[in-house]
Amino acid sequence: MQDQIAQQTAEAAAMASGKVSYFAGISMMVVGGLTMQEWFMFIGALTALGTFLVNWYYKHKHLKLAEDTALKHAREVYDASSSKTTQQQASSSGKTA
Repeated sequence: MQDQIAQQTAEAAAMASGKVSYFAGISMMVVGGLTMQEWFMFIGALTALGTFLVNWYYKHKHLKLAEDTALKHAREVYDASSSKTTQQQASSSGKTA
């Protein structure tokens, strides 16, 4: 029983190490095949993409904040004007009676 467990464990470890070795080999082939100019081009492209995503995120947050502020201001103006209208109507109805 223990021999079977040990054998299964060894086979699983061999399969896992084979996959890791295969991945490492392909990775080293890719890394070794790139020149410095290609590396810097890749890094520059990633930096440009990162900059785009950060700018988009903060512009989106700024737009949301501006919309919320404008809505709050519009609500305050509407409430102030409607309360003045209500007061004027109440005072005019009191004068006519």
